[in-house]
Amino acid sequence: MESTVLFRDRQELQSADLNNAQDFARASLDHVVKDTIDGGKCYVGFTASKTAAAEVTLTAGRLYAGGQVFARDEDVVLDLFNALPLVTKKRVAIVAFGQTVDTDVQPRDFLIDAQLGTTEPQSVAMENHRRAELSVVAGTESPDPSYPPTDANVTVIAYVNLDTAGILSIEPWVPTQCPNLRLVANRVTALETWRGQISGQVDTLRTDLSALADRMQAYATKIEVVDLTEQLEELRRKVYEPGAYIYYGTDHFLDETGTDAAKPGYDAFLNEGVRFPTAGSATSTLALLNPNNTFVTVNNGFVLPKYGHGLRMNLAGYSGEVRMAQYSFETTEIRQLFRTRERRRYGATREVCSNATWWRQGTYDLAANIFTRNGETWEVTNGIPDVMPNGQRIPNGNVHWIRLRQFWIDTYQEPYWDRVTTTTTLNGQQVAQTFLNSQDGWLSQVGLYFSRKAASGDVHVLLCETSFGMPGARSRAGRVFRRLWKRRCRSRQRISWPDGATPSFSSQRATITSP
Repeated sequence: MESTVLFRDRQELQSADLNNAQDFARASLDHVVKDTIDGGKCYVGFTASKTAAAEVTLTAGRLYAGGQVFARDEDVVLDLFNALPLVTKKRVAIVAFGQTVDTDVQPRDFLIDAQLGTTEPQSVAMENHRRAELSVVAGTESPDPSYPPTDANVTVIAYVNLDTAGILSIEPWVPTQCPNLRLVANRVTALETWRGQISGQVDTLRTDLSALADRMQAYATKIEVVDLTEQLEELRRKVYEPGAYIYYGTDHFLDETGTDAAKPGYDAFLNEGVRFPTAGSATSTLALLNPNNTFVTVNNGFVLPKYGHGLRMNLAGYSGEVRMAQYSFETTEIRQLFRTRERRRYGATREVCSNATWWRQGTYDLAANIFTRNGETWEVTNGIPDVMPNGQRIPNGNVHWIRLRQFWIDTYQEPYWDRVTTTTTLNGQQVAQTFLNSQDGWLSQVGLYFSRKAASGDVHVLLCETSFGMPGARSRAGRVFRRLWKRRCRSRQRISWPDGATPSFSSQRATITSP
């Protein structure tokens, strides 16, 4: 203990001395808990279970709040009948908070006359407890109910999902549970075991990558090899040209060059090849044959395979509150973009000889069976070439004839289908934060935590690509930031930062900070 009470022989003993002895011990224990275990809010125990249709029973437990320990030694029964939804579903939060109460009231004699020894009985509390109080915070009724907002002064114990009949499920809230040192030690042991297995391989990666980079400098690139092969082929044709050489050529009908489209009787359609003219064509919107297909997910007309949400980035934990009203009120114009679309077309199917020089000089993807050369793409429908373009021989490959089908993939950089981009103006305070997206993927959900909110007002969440801490070049916000940054550099002073450091940019319109 940091402080103690001193007692001496034949010294008067007052009630404050005895109370100080307890208060000093309690304060020392609070310091130990706050400094070594957890300085925030967490709980131990309070296991929730369903004991009736709309009744939850929580076992004994303890609440740690700022070093103080609040306990509940008996089971607590919470009746959720008044929180049941009327039509759909509702999610309620079971929260705990600490309260100091005086208990164990007993009659005790108090001296009122020291000379005569007269006493008077009074009923007083003999014990002071730090008791953990449990309560319920109800959320909003909805078919897919969200987590109810809770005050920063309470600690969430569990979330209970309710429907009109009663309790559906109970979700213990793990983020606020106080970790046990034995469990932490087991996790540390597992991490050290894994580190011992993988560290020998990871520690040498830098040396291996450096050696590999030095070796790659001595190799010719694929572009250089292809260019050299084409030049040799051109020289070979020049050397072996016959004396009576006559120009010849082939029209692939990629466009109308060399075609007399004005000649009477001309009736053809050229679209990267000769085709029949369109007749009886119709345009319709793509739609699913079965709109209720359980194996796909449709969001605003965009179809994806049935998926489950996976957590990519978690910033859990409460560190403090920041009022958004302290930021400047601004007006920002944003442009809403839509997805691009892709068009795949198939052309003629033909059989070619794999010994021909033209088919030897392209690029062949053995996994996808795609042959590429000079911007043309061909799909191998039957057979495997015996020799790759780099000279590698494929076992069991066809020696001569392979069947190919030509196809084209056109990507249109325009609004998705028949939608039009729109510009929206947002008014209000702006708070921005950058984060690293290590892998490409589909963003299906974004969860935000607000400790408290006003009675009215909307929150708009904007996601955009960043470059050097600023919104990227393909977003309107990025162009606004670059203009402001250039204007600031011209009108004020030269701004620089050390090599390898990521700068932070600020302007009167918004603030973006680097992670």
